[in-house]
Amino acid sequence: QHAASGKGVVILTSHLGNSDMCRALINSVPGIHINVLLFTRNAESINRTLQRVNPGAAMEIIQIGDVGPDTAIRLHEKVQRGEWIVIAADRTSPTAMHRVTRVNFLGSPAPFPQGPFILAALLECPVYLLFALQQRETPDRHYDLYLELFTEQLLLPRRQRDALLVHT
Repeated sequence: QHAASGKGVVILTSHLGNSDMCRALINSVPGIHINVLLFTRNAESINRTLQRVNPGAAMEIIQIGDVGPDTAIRLHEKVQRGEWIVIAADRTSPTAMHRVTRVNFLGSPAPFPQGPFILAALLECPVYLLFALQQRETPDRHYDLYLELFTEQLLLPRRQRDALLVHT
């Protein structure tokens, strides 16, 4: 339904399950341009390879080692054009290890990155959660895809951000 609306969206995913399967399945939705944010210095090379392998693929890998205002503006423009932004929200940044929120996770405090959530709030668009999980061992490697609305817009006012991130 959201794909038919023509509106941009942020999709938060994790390394739980198969994120490549998630990208392949979402990329099969016609008319959607996917932007995958990754910590890789090889983004340009990966994009060239993707174009050679599948020239019709509407997917771009964006290197996010140093996210700044220019990156946020670029992503905001993409969302305004109806493009989708995919961000793994379960790994701390190798360049901003101090930008974490510690929350109780499976009985122990665990660091979660603030960046994906702050960026989702800045982009002022719906936020979805996406997971692809292999539920059972089968010869054809069956995956179940979960795509759920997290919020219509993530609100994180600067003065309340730290407290809100703990509960997000």
